[in-house]
Amino acid sequence: MKCEREVFCVSEHTLLMDSDATMLHIHTVVESIFEKMQEGDRLFFYFAGHRVSFYNEPRLSCYDSKENVLSNIMTWYNIYELMKTPFSELCIY
Repeated sequence: MKCEREVFCVSEHTLLMDSDATMLHIHTVVESIFEKMQEGDRLFFYFAGHRVSFYNEPRLSCYDSKENVLSNIMTWYNIYELMKTPFSELCIY
């Protein structure tokens, strides 16, 4: 069985776990990746964790997200905000 590096021609990857996966750090890392992207590059964003849909906005649970989603929704990362980029017209969700 081939790994994702062979199938998707992955040249670089970033893994954020536990206290590295705060909302601010995820945002900073994704912004850094977008800044390096060039035409023809692909971004595969894989999230293994909890998420909620709040008024049709999918939100990710970060390390520093608060448990009570309804009263702490801003601590859950809006995936649409995460994916806003100069390449957003090319993004497939």
